[in-house]
Amino acid sequence: MSTWEELEDTSSDEETKEEEEANLYLMVDTASKGLDTESDEQININNLETLQLAYHELFSNSFILSKAYENLRKDFKSLSTNYKQLQGNHGEKIDKSLEIST
Repeated sequence: MSTWEELEDTSSDEETKEEEEANLYLMVDTASKGLDTESDEQININNLETLQLAYHELFSNSFILSKAYENLRKDFKSLSTNYKQLQGNHGEKIDKSLEIST
């Protein structure tokens, strides 16, 4: 049985994760909206300010993608562990059923 403290910790972890994902989606949405309006404009490579803005946008997008990738890796690792545990439990049940029937 879980204690109140454990329940609060798990719910706050879930809320934090949901908030992080929401922030990432908002950042991606904002960045993608900026890309749509700027895609019609040509970048003048002789203009330092334009290059700095383009670099900043690329850097920002790479940070967003990196965080999203990191979250996906954590989720995959967790799901993989759960899958292996379920496979193990399922295998034990099959072994036990074979012992009982013989």
